Amino acid sequence: MNIHAFYRGTGLGGWNQTDIKSIYIDVRISNYNIVFSEDFGGNLTEKWDIVIFNSAGGSDNDDPPTTRDDYGNPPPCFDNKGDSWCGNAIFSKQTFDYSNGLIIECDMWVKDARYEGCWVSPSFGIARELPGDGYYRDDGVYIDNDHCDQKCVVSIDYVVYGPACWMDPDKQGHAGIWYRIYNESGGVESYFEFPADEGIEKWHTFRIYIRPDRYVEFYKDGKLVYTTHSRISMEYNNMPLVLGGRSCEPYGPALHDNVKV
Repeated sequence: MNIHAFYRGTGLGGWNQTDIKSIYIDVRISNYNIVFSEDFGGNLTEKWDIVIFNSAGGSDNDDPPTTRDDYGNPPPCFDNKGDSWCGNAIFSKQTFDYSNGLIIECDMWVKDARYEGCWVSPSFGIARELPGDGYYRDDGVYIDNDHCDQKCVVSIDYVVYGPACWMDPDKQGHAGIWYRIYNESGGVESYFEFPADEGIEKWHTFRIYIRPDRYVEFYKDGKLVYTTHSRISMEYNNMPLVLGGRSCEPYGPALHDNVKV
């Protein structure tokens, strides 16, 4: 049993009520079975559909998302190869039922692009929209002409804001991590960990825990970061896992590894 985020308090017996809840949650987490895993050591297309987003136009001939052996936790790992024009992604061929709870884990790594460039941002979660209108290239990669980035019902986005991130001048020079759900009211609930500069260019393990009551807990390196106040929408149950974002050279890369569901 893994126990995270418990502490001695002033309640009965010296333990705060929060501790009891944390222990209970972790007992349930330890009872989950792994139904999907990926370490990127095999053929990417065995488990994933490869997508280049092209709603802005001009990405038809871009390099596709790929695995790489020079990074990893341990190597190899996944590089989405998204750029300043649009992002890219991979969608799992397997879909996931979160009606009774689900845990998604993924390691992510970002290059320190705080002082030059932009467009360095890995993301993972459950898709809210599938690839739209488009076509398959000769190499089997799908060109999605309807999207420029992935749309998720739940996600974690690790973003580095360099000086070229002109839309976010107040965030330039820092990293931040977005934790988001699309809730049952049709809105977005989010928590922004900012600044998140410590640990840049190190691998971090992120966990999304959709509880059986459909509230969502987000973890970073085993520590609880945020628990939602609203419940995740059920309209997007049985959708694929999606990994993507921007990994713009020469400012990137932005990487994923060790996916477990």
